[in-house]
Amino acid sequence: MYFGRLDDFSKSNTTIHQNLELNFNLNKVGKVNSTTLGQVISKCVNLKAIKINLYTNYIGDEGIQNISSSFGQLKYLTVLILELQYNSIGVEGILHLAQELKKIKNLQILKLYLGRNFINQDGTNHLAFGLCQLYNLRCLTLGLFGNGVNDDGVFHLSLAIGGLINLRKLRLVLSNNQITDEGIINLSSSLKFCKKLLSLKLTLFENNISFKGAQNAISSIRKHSDIKALKLNLESNNLLRREAFAIKQNIFKIKKLVKCNFQC
Repeated sequence: MYFGRLDDFSKSNTTIHQNLELNFNLNKVGKVNSTTLGQVISKCVNLKAIKINLYTNYIGDEGIQNISSSFGQLKYLTVLILELQYNSIGVEGILHLAQELKKIKNLQILKLYLGRNFINQDGTNHLAFGLCQLYNLRCLTLGLFGNGVNDDGVFHLSLAIGGLINLRKLRLVLSNNQITDEGIINLSSSLKFCKKLLSLKLTLFENNISFKGAQNAISSIRKHSDIKALKLNLESNNLLRREAFAIKQNIFKIKKLVKCNFQC
């Protein structure tokens, strides 16, 4: 069921909702109404799937705490999609979100779009702690572009991803951050533990990755026995044209790939 106005959602019969899409982007919620939104969501006790679009609402740490506090009540939830780009969310807000995420034991599909907030290294570490306990996840999308994420944050994310043994699809958008060779090497190395992984999309443009890091990543992906679809974006990193060409050649030598897209 779709709602484009918080007032309409608040007046609805919450007990019948099983599949929800809430489109409250562009300042339709804000900090003030985030409490109401969280309270109404918590009453949707039979909910199995929910998509919440809060793009550009500037809800801040307080807002994400109010909303995510409802997640622990949703014991049947298997699909959670949060679009939270441009919301002035910092470390404290991410810590609370992570604590609530780990309570959703049956979650199978999680898509978190957190671009252009203030998450940085500490927030990334907190998020990783929440993710590592979602053992039933089959599909994970994590968008953290423009958040000051560095190699330490990627290291903790890598540890979390390596523990998601049922993961089939993984998409990471980590562009416009502070990731170097160390980060991409740790990230790609963690994939060996995700033995069921079939699809991998890594968007890493505008970082500080060189030929060494890219080559190591491709080597790790090649060793993975089941990945059939790969999309890799390394535009605007520290790669010469000839190095980018060499990486592309190595990718296309991976015979098991059915779908492949490389940008550099």
